[in-house]
Amino acid sequence: MGINRNSILPLIVISSLLAGNEWLPVRDVYASEYSAPIILAYTSDERNTVDAKKVEDPLYGEYTEEEIDMMTVICYREARGEGIEGMRLVADVILNRVDSEFFPNSVKDVISEPHQFSTYRNGDMTEKDLTIDCYGAVLAEIQERTDSEILYFTAGGYSPYGEPAYKAGNHYFSK
Repeated sequence: MGINRNSILPLIVISSLLAGNEWLPVRDVYASEYSAPIILAYTSDERNTVDAKKVEDPLYGEYTEEEIDMMTVICYREARGEGIEGMRLVADVILNRVDSEFFPNSVKDVISEPHQFSTYRNGDMTEKDLTIDCYGAVLAEIQERTDSEILYFTAGGYSPYGEPAYKAGNHYFSK
């Protein structure tokens, strides 16, 4: 979903975005119903093979823009006080569950599963305070996960599910 470029008054032309240690060409600037405008860059594999069909493909691998938006909202809601590291670890929990045989295998189904993410509000994924850091945390974890084993997290103590792994900020993560 693209934004109306006529609605952007002060626009600074951005031709690349730093991702890790490399600069990647910018793909688009867009906003969804869940977020403020963000900048999307081509992955390093795409940079020399850009064509119209490629731009319509999901951002990273199998994840769509809607799924990235949903993960970003949940990571913000669950870990906004935990900084980038906390948001990245919450993203890992979502992604690891999608990959697990014990959980639903779609981002939407993992997030909306009853009693799993306390900040999921009956399908309301509207969040006006998201920042580029929130998106950066999710996109970074899609590229390379900090922890590919964690499946649970809670505040105040380890979950009764899984095996306790470690505490990061105010969250306790389990495998």
